[in-house]
Amino acid sequence: MLQNQPYTEKHWGPYYALLFRATKYRPDDTDREKIRRLIQSGINWEILLNLARCYDVISLLYYCLREPCWKDIIPGVVLASLKDEYAAVCGLNLAYYNELERLLGVLAEQKVEVMLLKGAALAQLLYPDIVLRAFGDVDLLVHPEHLGQIHEIMQPDYQLENPLPAARLMRKCYFHLTYKRKLAPNLSFEFHWNLYSAEDLIDFNANRLWQGARYIDISSAKALVPSLENLFLHLCLHFSGHWFLSLKDLWDVEWIVSSPENIIDWEQIMAVVKASGIATRVYYTLYFANKLLGTDIEPHIWQALTPPALTRRLFPLILDEQKLLCGEAELNKDSRGMVSFFLYQDKWFKFLKRLLYPGVCWLTIYPDEPYINPLTIKLKTLLRGIRLFFYIIGRFTISLIRSLNYRVS
Repeated sequence: MLQNQPYTEKHWGPYYALLFRATKYRPDDTDREKIRRLIQSGINWEILLNLARCYDVISLLYYCLREPCWKDIIPGVVLASLKDEYAAVCGLNLAYYNELERLLGVLAEQKVEVMLLKGAALAQLLYPDIVLRAFGDVDLLVHPEHLGQIHEIMQPDYQLENPLPAARLMRKCYFHLTYKRKLAPNLSFEFHWNLYSAEDLIDFNANRLWQGARYIDISSAKALVPSLENLFLHLCLHFSGHWFLSLKDLWDVEWIVSSPENIIDWEQIMAVVKASGIATRVYYTLYFANKLLGTDIEPHIWQALTPPALTRRLFPLILDEQKLLCGEAELNKDSRGMVSFFLYQDKWFKFLKRLLYPGVCWLTIYPDEPYINPLTIKLKTLLRGIRLFFYIIGRFTISLIRSLNYRVS
């Protein structure tokens, strides 16, 4: 079992190594020394900036590199570009919070209870400045019975994305509505009544987030936010649900786990993990946070979360771990299906039951159709299962051949 053994620049090369260290809010002396060495080794700044844009951590990069100690080795044009993009993130975040303050006031007048999720909540709770946590939309959790009121409130100024008839809206494949502001399409608000569709085999539902929630101030308005424990679990589920390709989600986890101001009840987290069958998702989130960002995890937590040895051996075969962590993996349908297979390994019996019972959709995580005939789903699952069987055999064969060739050479 690997624990607290972060990867070095030898694994990723200078650009990813620099990105991981230079997006730290408080780099220590060791980080500063390695940042300086990596910069002086001669890098293409456009490649680094494109990586930061891709992972949406440009504001964290600027916050670190704007310090006077770097001026002698960073070109002025690079710092100017970073500053402009930092200002753009700041302007967008302020626009979001100004509109959020207005919406919260209107919703409070209508007795509609809402809770901030993900970016908008994390920027307020974890980061010393809201500009350090970029977010492309604002996620709000609401009670299903309030959706009608919310639609009436949003309709004058917002356009509902992908409008659907009411009868199809609440089908099990849907769990949120997206509204875009008519005069400012870059402002988007998502209203969730659940975190996942009913087709996902995840027992962590939205009702859990309301437990232990507390109020925070958004200027003159107030908003509910989840407890740190529920924020952490939601981040783990979101990170794994997006195929481990979100660096800012990892930084959120790092802030929650490592910040001395945050006191986390790990016993509560472990109880929820065990009851919800999400240990593998939480394990791999912490695993990647440790490997990329150096997040320290207590040994007893590793031990409690570690999946079976078979899963740990097979998972790297499904997707090349180095490419996966760098966001360069090919995520075709078969690969996504296999990743989902191992993420659900905590729930084998329920998994097999759903496999045999009509209504399974575990290999088509987000079906295009709002409703699929159960017989069609069963047939699709059977055919996809046959494809995955030969896919696994193929990957094993390729790995075996590569291993033998390596040993011979």
